[in-house]
Amino acid sequence: MSGPQEGDVIQGGTWDGFTLISRYTRTRAIEDGVLVDVSETAKEAGFKVPVAVTTGVWTLIEATQAELEMCQSAEGRLWDVLWMAFLAMSRVTKSGRAVMSGSS
Repeated sequence: MSGPQEGDVIQGGTWDGFTLISRYTRTRAIEDGVLVDVSETAKEAGFKVPVAVTTGVWTLIEATQAELEMCQSAEGRLWDVLWMAFLAMSRVTKSGRAVMSGSS
Protein backbone atom coordinates (compact mmCIF):
# COMPACT_ATOMS: atom_id res chain seq x y z
CA MET A 1 0.00 0.00 0.00
CA SER A 2 1.52 3.34 -1.00
CA GLY A 3 1.00 6.75 0.51
CA PRO A 4 0.70 7.76 4.14
CA GLN A 5 -0.37 5.11 6.61
CA GLU A 6 -2.47 5.44 9.76
CA GLY A 7 -0.41 7.17 12.45
CA ASP A 8 1.84 9.00 9.95
CA VAL A 9 2.25 12.76 10.27
CA ILE A 10 1.43 14.47 6.99
CA GLN A 11 4.31 16.46 5.52
CA GLY A 12 3.49 19.51 3.38
CA GLY A 13 0.28 20.61 1.75
CA THR A 14 -3.00 21.58 3.34
CA TRP A 15 -2.78 18.94 6.06
CA ASP A 16 0.87 19.57 7.03
CA GLY A 17 1.51 18.44 10.59
CA PHE A 18 -1.72 16.48 10.96
CA THR A 19 -1.66 12.83 12.01
CA LEU A 20 -3.52 10.43 9.73
CA ILE A 21 -6.02 8.62 11.94
CA SER A 22 -7.84 6.58 9.32
CA ARG A 23 -7.40 5.57 5.70
CA TYR A 24 -10.06 4.11 3.44
CA THR A 25 -8.93 3.65 -0.13
CA ARG A 26 -10.95 3.59 -3.34
CA THR A 27 -9.82 0.00 -3.90
CA ARG A 28 -11.09 -1.06 -0.49
CA ALA A 29 -14.39 0.77 -0.98
CA ILE A 30 -14.91 -1.09 -4.27
CA GLU A 31 -14.02 -4.41 -2.60
CA ASP A 32 -16.46 -3.60 0.23
CA GLY A 33 -19.23 -2.77 -2.22
CA VAL A 34 -19.45 0.88 -1.15
CA LEU A 35 -18.37 2.06 -4.62
CA VAL A 36 -18.98 0.62 -8.09
CA ASP A 37 -16.12 1.06 -10.56
CA VAL A 38 -17.41 2.49 -13.86
CA SER A 39 -14.01 3.50 -15.24
CA GLU A 40 -14.24 1.62 -18.54
CA THR A 41 -17.47 3.32 -19.57
CA ALA A 42 -16.21 6.62 -18.18
CA LYS A 43 -13.12 6.33 -20.35
CA GLU A 44 -15.36 5.97 -23.41
CA ALA A 45 -17.23 9.12 -22.33
CA GLY A 46 -13.96 11.08 -22.21
CA PHE A 47 -12.82 10.80 -18.60
CA LYS A 48 -9.06 10.52 -18.14
CA VAL A 49 -9.19 9.40 -14.50
CA PRO A 50 -10.75 6.34 -12.85
CA VAL A 51 -14.42 6.88 -11.98
CA ALA A 52 -16.62 5.15 -9.41
CA VAL A 53 -20.16 5.79 -8.22
CA THR A 54 -21.67 5.07 -4.85
CA THR A 55 -23.94 2.07 -4.48
CA GLY A 56 -26.79 4.52 -3.94
CA VAL A 57 -26.18 6.07 -7.36
CA TRP A 58 -25.72 2.62 -8.90
CA THR A 59 -29.11 1.58 -7.49
CA LEU A 60 -30.70 4.49 -9.39
CA ILE A 61 -28.82 3.56 -12.58
CA GLU A 62 -29.84 -0.11 -12.50
CA ALA A 63 -33.06 -0.66 -14.43
CA THR A 64 -35.96 -2.49 -12.85
CA GLN A 65 -37.70 -5.28 -14.76
CA ALA A 66 -40.47 -2.87 -15.77
CA GLU A 67 -37.89 -0.36 -17.03
CA LEU A 68 -36.06 -3.10 -18.95
CA GLU A 69 -39.33 -3.86 -20.69
CA MET A 70 -39.47 -0.17 -21.69
CA CYS A 71 -36.02 -0.46 -23.34
CA GLN A 72 -34.13 1.05 -20.40
CA SER A 73 -30.78 -0.46 -19.40
CA ALA A 74 -28.08 0.10 -16.83
CA GLU A 75 -25.56 0.59 -19.64
CA GLY A 76 -27.64 3.32 -21.27
CA ARG A 77 -28.40 5.08 -18.00
CA LEU A 78 -24.76 4.93 -16.93
CA TRP A 79 -23.70 6.41 -20.26
CA ASP A 80 -26.21 9.26 -19.83
CA VAL A 81 -24.98 10.04 -16.30
CA LEU A 82 -21.31 9.94 -17.29
CA TRP A 83 -21.79 11.92 -20.49
CA MET A 84 -23.73 14.68 -18.73
CA ALA A 85 -21.11 14.80 -15.95
CA PHE A 86 -18.35 15.02 -18.55
CA LEU A 87 -20.13 17.85 -20.37
CA ALA A 88 -20.72 19.73 -17.11
CA MET A 89 -17.07 19.39 -16.10
CA SER A 90 -15.87 20.45 -19.52
CA ARG A 91 -17.64 23.78 -18.93
CA VAL A 92 -15.50 24.59 -15.88
CA THR A 93 -12.35 26.64 -16.32
CA LYS A 94 -9.08 25.84 -14.58
CA SER A 95 -9.90 28.56 -12.03
CA GLY A 96 -12.97 26.54 -11.05
CA ARG A 97 -15.51 29.00 -12.43
CA ALA A 98 -18.27 27.68 -14.64
CA VAL A 99 -18.11 28.92 -18.20
CA MET A 100 -21.46 30.44 -19.09
CA SER A 101 -22.50 30.42 -22.74
CA GLY A 102 -22.42 33.89 -24.19
CA SER A 103 -20.27 35.29 -21.36
CA SER A 104 -16.89 36.84 -21.94
